[in-house]
Amino acid sequence: MPRIDRTAHARGRALARARSRARGRARVRAGGRAGRVDGRLVGLVASVTLLTAAAPVASAAASAPAPAAHAPAPAAPVFAGATVTAVRSAVQLAITLRELAEELRPISYRLPVDAPVVRPFEPHDPYGPGHRGVDLDARAGMPVRAAERGRVGHAGQVAGVVWVSVDHEDGIRTSYGPLTALHVAAGDDVARGDVLGLVAPSHHGDPDIDRGLHLGARRDGGYLDPMRLPGIVTPRPTLVGDGGWWGAGHAVTPYDPWAGGRAGGVLTTPSPTAVSAGYAVPPNPNHLMLVAGLSSTSGVELIDPAHLGIDVEGVTRFSYAGVGLPYGVEDTWQGVEAAALRLQQQLREQARHQPGRAVDLVGHSLGGVIIAHYLLHLHDPWDITLPPIGNIVTIASPLDGSDLARAGVALVDAPGAGPVLRGAWEAAGSVPGIVGDSARSLTPDAPSLRDVATASQMLRELSRAWDDANLQAGVGPLAAGTRVLNIVASLDALVGADRAALDDAERRVLPGTHESVLATEAVREIVWRFLAGREVVQSPGLLATHAGGWYGTGLTLVSAFAGDLDAVHDLPLPLVPWIGSTRGW
Repeated sequence: MPRIDRTAHARGRALARARSRARGRARVRAGGRAGRVDGRLVGLVASVTLLTAAAPVASAAASAPAPAAHAPAPAAPVFAGATVTAVRSAVQLAITLRELAEELRPISYRLPVDAPVVRPFEPHDPYGPGHRGVDLDARAGMPVRAAERGRVGHAGQVAGVVWVSVDHEDGIRTSYGPLTALHVAAGDDVARGDVLGLVAPSHHGDPDIDRGLHLGARRDGGYLDPMRLPGIVTPRPTLVGDGGWWGAGHAVTPYDPWAGGRAGGVLTTPSPTAVSAGYAVPPNPNHLMLVAGLSSTSGVELIDPAHLGIDVEGVTRFSYAGVGLPYGVEDTWQGVEAAALRLQQQLREQARHQPGRAVDLVGHSLGGVIIAHYLLHLHDPWDITLPPIGNIVTIASPLDGSDLARAGVALVDAPGAGPVLRGAWEAAGSVPGIVGDSARSLTPDAPSLRDVATASQMLRELSRAWDDANLQAGVGPLAAGTRVLNIVASLDALVGADRAALDDAERRVLPGTHESVLATEAVREIVWRFLAGREVVQSPGLLATHAGGWYGTGLTLVSAFAGDLDAVHDLPLPLVPWIGSTRGW
């Protein structure tokens, strides 16, 4: 029994010290909060007192000797009642301690949704409208949570938009909108993380620039940058500005913003090779499908989707051999139309797996032509068995043809030189090493090679279909709002910089050769920003475009000498004074 008394005495002293520290902290809080803290302390004292009183009784009852066989049965409710009281007190103690810890926790804000910032805070001044908060790229229906504990000051419409504002203990008022399906009302106390409502499917101002969830912060009537609230820097990544990150952990280092064009757009700014991820969140909720180019294999990595912040579940790689099958270089030779039909099959499978989810298509070289052919000839935006196409990005794709492919086809088809060149090609294929590998990677009779040769029948039809699609944008393949970006490689010897884009399509010239452009940080930044619907830096690449025209004119001359009559008609005459006049410069 003396041991039990000492234990009870020690518990009492510990409780007194805890109560003294808690009251000391509570005195520095606001009056309303101090009242709540005192209430929690009363509950804490009561719980500990009951637990301390019940423990000796339960202990004594448990350790009492068993009664003799002839003795009357002991009062069972004594032990049972003490045990129930102790359990209830322990549960109440845990609840009270948790609530007290929340009340005593320093103010620390969190973002109301886990989404990147698409429009940052802009200080309000007399000379411009500014932006009194930040816009988070939240989809309609996402739950919106209180950034910190507080009391709801407003929950309802303001100028036709539903807003919720929460007053916090540090004098900050946060606001959230547009919302729907409100979970709170004015006067409600909320904890950090409590759901306030859902993101409404509407804008909250200018429909062109105000989208997603708007988070505002005010103190004494003045607007603050919500991203600078204490604690708002969270371990999860939040995109702000041009690819920068706020985050406690820096597992992802953003790429330095690419400068785009130089010297008035004549030159193209270089870009370093991407060795790691530059984005930690995907650009949008769409599924991504990657389409590699001619003579690729299923082991080719077009762009590491992790560099774009996309996990393995959010990306699929197109197979030239069929859905889910590995493919080799020979499978890429089958022709654009056959490959586009396989792409359609794979997209149907994707729609079956995730109905209604939009797909973004990114293709390199031949892959971009296949995507364009599918969009313009096979895609039906009203076919529910096909997924909506959100965005299309082509990289170094011969959408207007490859002059090198045209010259190669003309030479191997020429009556005199053709047999010699074909024999040399076959002989090179038997040579070990890089020479043999290159020769075996493509045959001059591959339908795909002939499809992408400049002025081919397939490309002529593609150009006409593109023009028609733009004329009937409301009912054609672009009716669902599909956006297209053509990326051109400035030093591309396979596809001239003047040939890698459709007429009047959005176009950017990036640094690199036909293959090396895929390795740059610039291509990742441009692709991510375009898929995210953000502004893409201008890069006309005028010098690269003109150089591509001159280079292409020389190759067209080779094709003409080899007997290609269409190439003869494409040559500017007289040749030197009018170089490039027929190339749309």
